[in-house]
Amino acid sequence: MSIAQCYRYFKMIVKMSPYDYLIHYRLLKSIDYLSDSTFNITEISEKVCFQNVNHYIQIFKKAYTLSPKKYQKNIEKGIYNNANSFSFFHLTISIQHK
Repeated sequence: MSIAQCYRYFKMIVKMSPYDYLIHYRLLKSIDYLSDSTFNITEISEKVCFQNVNHYIQIFKKAYTLSPKKYQKNIEKGIYNNANSFSFFHLTISIQHK
């Protein structure tokens, strides 16, 4: 299978490009770390393989319309439940595989 075929097959099944899937997965993983206030934003961006913290913050803001720090504070206040975000993503992937 060629790289182009693999890309098309992946996109057909998952409904997003491999790059978008990877970014989405990294952002969801970062939410797990954001719920643990022992990590700062730079550490979290490194843990989820963003080599540039500013790029991580920019991508996060684009996806969630607020900064990772603000999101972390909202988790601490109980406004967001990180488990719901992961479950929603998991449900989306499961539905697309049926």
